[in-house]
Amino acid sequence: FFVSSLIGDMEETLTCICCRQTFESSGSQREHYKSDYHRFNLKRKVVGLPPVKEDLFLQKVSELKEKQNVKEVFTGYCSYCKKKFSNLKTYNAHVKSKKHIEREKIAKENGSDDQQSGTSVNITTEKLDPSKSPEPVVETPVQTEQEFIDEKIANAHHYEPNECLICFKIQESFEVNIEHMAKEHGLYIPDLEYVTDLPKLISYLGQKVGTGNACLYCNQVFCDAQAVTNHMKSLSHAKLKYDDDDMEELDDFYDFSKTWESIDGNEDVDINADLTPEQEQQLIVKSGKGIIGVSDGGYSLTLASGKTIGHRDLMIYYKQNYRRIDSDPEATRAVINRYKALGWKTSLTSKERTDQRKQHREFYKQQMQVSCKANRLQKHFREQVLY
Repeated sequence: FFVSSLIGDMEETLTCICCRQTFESSGSQREHYKSDYHRFNLKRKVVGLPPVKEDLFLQKVSELKEKQNVKEVFTGYCSYCKKKFSNLKTYNAHVKSKKHIEREKIAKENGSDDQQSGTSVNITTEKLDPSKSPEPVVETPVQTEQEFIDEKIANAHHYEPNECLICFKIQESFEVNIEHMAKEHGLYIPDLEYVTDLPKLISYLGQKVGTGNACLYCNQVFCDAQAVTNHMKSLSHAKLKYDDDDMEELDDFYDFSKTWESIDGNEDVDINADLTPEQEQQLIVKSGKGIIGVSDGGYSLTLASGKTIGHRDLMIYYKQNYRRIDSDPEATRAVINRYKALGWKTSLTSKERTDQRKQHREFYKQQMQVSCKANRLQKHFREQVLY
């Protein structure tokens, strides 16, 4: 009966094996499992350390909070070098420096007043004011697309028809302004004879720079028109990107239908109709722009202007510019005369051939003697390995 009652009391008792504590109810046990004290003992159990009592744990927590609310202030002074320090690491580095040691040695030898004071260190603690909370971070509202566009329009720079797009200078007339931009900044209008409305084209470019703040060449967007012009000046982007892929932006300002009227056998050509390969070839030849043909190997292109462009893989051959002397008899004769002036002869007599063979034989004999003495009979080194 005693053993059974003891077992019943043990079953009713709630414990924590990790912290070695008992609990009267299951609620207090669950609260204990959620506490920092229980988690601390679990970590100690993992590394093989015994648990700590709850009083000691609370004491350590309070000491840690006090340290967090206290700031140590370091002040140091070196009378030898007349320097003040507010950092312990800087002070320790200065004390070990060569200049400080020399001055300290001189002061001790002279027996000056600096020897009495030397270096002084003071560490004080200051309590942090918990009421001073960090300033809240003000989040800037995100601009919508319409608000961004309205802001750009409000801060836009509106160009005049006779105002330069790069340097903002006002010229005498629109024509003078076009000439100024071409000569001073290199901003010329390509295929000017096919432009339908030049003032509208310049106005569009002014809106792109002044309102959109975008570069004319790379389309990079900046904060204002001045930043765009500085970018175009520094990178030489004061020009239009006039390629086949970028023509869609300026299609409304160009009309190339004039070039189609001269295609052979097709005086009346539908603008919207597709051109045949023959018509495209005639158009390229007439305009002088484009590629006429490609070589069979694909290593050269023939342009409408008549020039031939080679592939970069053949650059080493294109750089070669050898003069063929066999095709020019006068050049050949001039080279032979130059060699004759230096003592070169086209033919040798039998005596000269005999003397030449003797010289060769004597040379090889001397070379063999020198090679034997230097042990260099082999022309190429071969490692002496026994196989």
